[in-house]
Amino acid sequence: MAASSPLPSTGRRFAQFGRWTKRALLGTVAVLLLVTLAGALYQYLEVKIWAKASPPGRLVLVDGMPTHMYCSGNGSPTVVLVSGLGDDWTTWGFVLRDVGAMTRVCAYDRAGLGWSAASSAARTSRNIAAELEATLNVAGEKGPYILVGHSAGGLHIREYQAQHPDRVVGMLFLDSSYPGEAKRLPSEFLAATDRRRRFKILAWLSYLAEPRLSGFCTSLAPNYPAQFRNAATATGKRSCDSTMLRAVVSEMDGFGESQDEVSSDSKSLGSLPVTVISSDPDMWHVDGLSPEITRKAAAVWAEMQMELTNLSNRGKHFVAKGSGHYVQERRPDLVISSIRDLVEQRPR
Repeated sequence: MAASSPLPSTGRRFAQFGRWTKRALLGTVAVLLLVTLAGALYQYLEVKIWAKASPPGRLVLVDGMPTHMYCSGNGSPTVVLVSGLGDDWTTWGFVLRDVGAMTRVCAYDRAGLGWSAASSAARTSRNIAAELEATLNVAGEKGPYILVGHSAGGLHIREYQAQHPDRVVGMLFLDSSYPGEAKRLPSEFLAATDRRRRFKILAWLSYLAEPRLSGFCTSLAPNYPAQFRNAATATGKRSCDSTMLRAVVSEMDGFGESQDEVSSDSKSLGSLPVTVISSDPDMWHVDGLSPEITRKAAAVWAEMQMELTNLSNRGKHFVAKGSGHYVQERRPDLVISSIRDLVEQRPR
């Protein structure tokens, strides 16, 4: 009798391997599906819960849309704090208490950020300045104002001053953006710091709670003031959704147009008291960028900060030693003293 062929046995092994592989793939898909559904459910419930929460400040209706504003202190002029691109009111936690002890101070959330409802209007400086004016009026926060703008917020306060020069008695720029910067900064630097794609991806991942679970929306500096820590954490949880992330992308999309608007509308600040505080060039570091390009970008940035200072014949410029871009967090002492100086210069 002839020996049996080994092929049938080998075929059975391949068949068993195929079934095991299929089961493993189906199991993996099932686990991924369960994780995805769990993340989506968690995000849905968190959004529902935090939608009912009370904001730390107050909500004022501007054209039917709730806008969040946090104010404290008494006196005049009123200091209005305008955050950088995509930032909400919590970026001012390091200075709010001390400024509120010297005069009235207000920080707010632009449309779609923090506790404020989103807007369909383009996120450009002209629209943002008009919305700020409407918010201040509805809230009953009367001028005159000292405007403080960080980063892109510097563009917005210049536009506001151009629209309402009689209501502004002083301006403080914190490492402010400047019209035409994209044409002057090294292209390598602009590419390395472009976050548009990242935030578009995060907006989609937010449906699965990835930004929320990773702590992206609620991370605070270890020394963040205890007085505002709970409110800042609540703000992060409240706004950690696609609405906020898309609002950030919208501000990025409008950034170039904002520069053009300010360049057209704000030519000079005359004799208005102006202080410019810029970051320390020695603190500049961008992942993946050579020291040479970084130094070149820092030098161009310093030139623009001086040009901004010279827009007023009463301009002052300081370098915040030891601070990166978020001067109000790393050098709140310098920011507070500069605001005090502007308050004391107010015409009596």
